[in-house]
Amino acid sequence: MSRDAGGTWYASVCFQRTATPAPRAYRRPAGAAVGVDVGVKTAAVVATAAGTLVATLEASGALRDALSHLGHLQRALSRTQKGLR
Repeated sequence: MSRDAGGTWYASVCFQRTATPAPRAYRRPAGAAVGVDVGVKTAAVVATAAGTLVATLEASGALRDALSHLGHLQRALSRTQKGLR
């Protein structure tokens, strides 16, 4: 730490860091692909590319309420005039 004639303090920080190797390129995993559909009635549906249903996650009341509230906020935002704030 040092201080100049004007009273301003300065600090110098030195550190060492070990080099990490660059990440490898992404490779698509071998195996069947699945798709996830997110909705309101059911939270998520997982199905294969052939359309075979793998899993269904039921929506909770809290999720429905939160999505309803989010829709209300998005509609209110869309009605606001751009550039006022």
